[in-house]
This record gives sequence, structure tokens and C-alpha cells, in this order.
Amino acid sequence: MAVRKFFRFPGIGTGNAGYPVVPVLGLFFLIFLFVPAVAAISPTFTGIVPASGSTAGGTSVIITGTAFTGATGVTFGGIPAADVTVVDDTSIAATTPAYASAGRVNVVITTPNGTVTAFGAYAIYPAPAAPLPANNPGIVAPIASRSYTMGFPGLSYTVTGNNTLVINKSAAQAAGATVTMYPDRVEVYQHNPSGILITFWGNDFTGDEGNLTGPVSHAVFLTDPLNATLAFGNVTGSVQATLPALTRPVSIGVAIPGNLSADTLYRFEKIFASNYLQINGVAYTISVKKVNLANAPANITFTIPASWVDQRGGNEAVRITRISDETGMPEMINTTYEGLDAQGNMIFCGDSPGGTSLFGLLTLIHPFAVNAHHHFFSYRF
Repeated sequence: MAVRKFFRFPGIGTGNAGYPVVPVLGLFFLIFLFVPAVAAISPTFTGIVPASGSTAGGTSVIITGTAFTGATGVTFGGIPAADVTVVDDTSIAATTPAYASAGRVNVVITTPNGTVTAFGAYAIYPAPAAPLPANNPGIVAPIASRSYTMGFPGLSYTVTGNNTLVINKSAAQAAGATVTMYPDRVEVYQHNPSGILITFWGNDFTGDEGNLTGPVSHAVFLTDPLNATLAFGNVTGSVQATLPALTRPVSIGVAIPGNLSADTLYRFEKIFASNYLQINGVAYTISVKKVNLANAPANITFTIPASWVDQRGGNEAVRITRISDETGMPEMINTTYEGLDAQGNMIFCGDSPGGTSLFGLLTLIHPFAVNAHHHFFSYRF
């Protein structure tokens, strides 16, 4: 006959000396009831690359985070993404949908263990009106333009590669150039008819009745302001840049277009959106073209009536944006407010390490759906 074993527990039921009788199988059943369940891990969001795209959609993105295994869907602003693929537990590939308007939207990832919402994580900018050209943006006919000629036969700088300046004074006079020597520099001002000032820095220049010579530490040129009258008032633009060499006459073309092309506006909007910003207004653009001159770091100066700036957020809202001649890519360059000129117009300067090209003076509105800890002043797309 089989023998059944029993355990006794104090204080429950009956049995010898008040101990209940519990079969061994019952003991294992009670232990099973007290095993805790493993908690499900909720998904998290850490980033998305790229973080912006056009209203046309079709942008391939990678979303990173945790606990993505088994994800069933991704939405951008409530619109389902296409081609959603769970790469692994920490990343998802997807294609963005089309949108009716620009702005910032939430990205929502749905998994078997819950959803995660990344608020305002994706920026949408307007789609271009036409396919983008390979490099230079379209520029409409200017309302003001000027060509600045720099250099003349008889002036050479670094012609032998040793940073030496040689100026024939008779040739300078024949070219209508004014040459002035100071203890720390030589200034050459040419005006035929547009004025441009070339400054050669150094402290060991010598001169006689025929020539002026000496070693140069660095050289820069500055164009006289180009003036234009726009609907909101008079504006000016001027260019200052490093001069790497001057062995033959070169020219600088500066123009203020009368209108903003759709493609240029698209590029400006694109760089603003990628930095969580939105354009409030575009004042005007300045196009700078060079002939026989190597590219070098430059500084661009805009002046504009204070009334236009005050109506669009004040001087702190102003940004200068550049579109590269070489790549067509936009960038927001370091912008400073320099005060007022003699006519009461505001002066803004932008530092462009990438050199000259197309520049725009814009204002921004309050960043849309952006965290308060974001601070921007110098930007690159």
C-alpha cells in the first residue's frame, strides 16, 4: 500500500496538537502562487536621423531608442510611416509620409509593451517648387549691382610666394589708385568707378619715388557699400574678405536682387527648420561673385531700416544665412548687431569662414515646439 507524506503547519485547521495536515503536492502549489511575474519593458526614444524633411515626405529615417522589438507601427504627426522595419531592439527604419503643411510633429512608436511619444522630434519644411539645381541657386535680376576692380599692372602681392608687396607708384597713379603708407600697413584705395579699399598689414615697408615694397603679414579688402531702395526703405551691402594673393587685376561683383526666388527661399527655410527655427521675414539678399580670386574667409555687412527689424522681433531675431556657391548647401553664420549708422539704419555683420556667395538677412519667430534648453546663434546644416 502507498504511503502519503504530510506536513503540519501551526495555527491552521485541525490535526494533532492543532497542526493542520497538508499533502506534499499542496505545498508546491502554494509556492507557485507566490512567484512574481516579470515586468514588461516599455519602449523609449533617444533620437531620429535625419530630424527634418519636406512636406513631400519620402525621407528615409532611423529612429533610435530601446525595447523596439515587435514594434507594430510608427506615426509622424498622426500619419503612419511607410516601410517600417525593426532593425533590432534599439533602432527602427521608416519612410516619412507626406504632410499638408510645415511645422514640427510628434513621432509615436507603438510596440507590444506600449507606446512612446517624442514630442516635436521631427521638423517639416516646405517642399521645393522645382527640383534643386546641382549647385548655385537661382537669382532673379538685381535692382542694384556693382563691379569692384581690384589690382592693376604694377601692383603685386605674393607673386614670388614670399608674401612680398610691390607697388609701382607711377602705375598706381595711372590706375587712379591712392596709396598711403602707415607704420603698420599700406592702404590702396581704388575707385574706377566703384570704390574698394585694400589693406596690406606689416611693419617693415619701405618706399622711394619709384616703388613701395615690404613683407606682408596678411591682407584684406573692403568694398564700398552697394545702395538699393526697397519697398521698406534704403539698404546697403558691403563685403570684407581675406586677400590670399593679388598678382593680376580681379573683380568682385555685388548685387542685391529685386525678388527672392522660390528655390532660395526653400533653402533658407530648410536650414531654419533643421535648427528648430521658423522664418518670420526675409529682408533682402546680397550676391557676391569673384573673378580670378581664390575663395577665403569673408565678412558681410547689411544695413536696414530699424522699423523693418522692430516689426519682426528686434535685432535679437536677425540672422544672416549663406548659400554656398560650391555645394548649394545653406548655413546660418555667426551674426552680430553693430549698432546704427549715420542715417539711423541698423548694421548687422555676418562672419563667413566659407567665403563669399549668396547671403540673406532674415528674422525668426519664436521657435516652434522646441525645448527651452535649445540656444542657437551660429548654425550649419
